[in-house]
Amino acid sequence: MQGLQDIAQNKAITSSLYAAPTRTFADLSFGVKRDGVNAGLPGAAFVPGLVAFAGGLPIKTATGDVVGGIGVSGGSEDQDESCAQAGLNAVSKSLN
Repeated sequence: MQGLQDIAQNKAITSSLYAAPTRTFADLSFGVKRDGVNAGLPGAAFVPGLVAFAGGLPIKTATGDVVGGIGVSGGSEDQDESCAQAGLNAVSKSLN
């Protein structure tokens, strides 16, 4: 079983590789209401290493270039994503 550190790292990797929040993959995999309706890529949740739940955000420069990702795990999806966003906010001036 994966530990929280592994999950956080996979969230960071997923968000940086695809330049999108991992919440986006949850929406694509399970639908916005998580009921499978309008799930554009239902198989995405089963790709090894790809994380299809919130908590990972891409790190982008002011010009939109992706330079990495940040992943947080250990709370709810919303808590993880809020913590990741706080981390991005803390370094945002350095990304200009």
